[in-house]
Amino acid sequence: MRLPTAIQRYVDFTNSQDWAALAATFTAKAVVHDEGSVHAGRTEVGMWARASMQKYDMEMQPVSLR
Repeated sequence: MRLPTAIQRYVDFTNSQDWAALAATFTAKAVVHDEGSVHAGRTEVGMWARASMQKYDMEMQPVSLR
């Protein structure tokens, strides 16, 4: 399956645990609302992504695209 470049990069960086590259996929004004917390800005969102991915020991595998 061919994913949009930005989505493919997010998946690849998540699975390779390249946290700096993953953080760079977000804009400077990115905001994530997760588990009752708000994470704002590229740095904070990057730290959230790293903590979340490690907390749940996950791997991403896209199965469909709409």
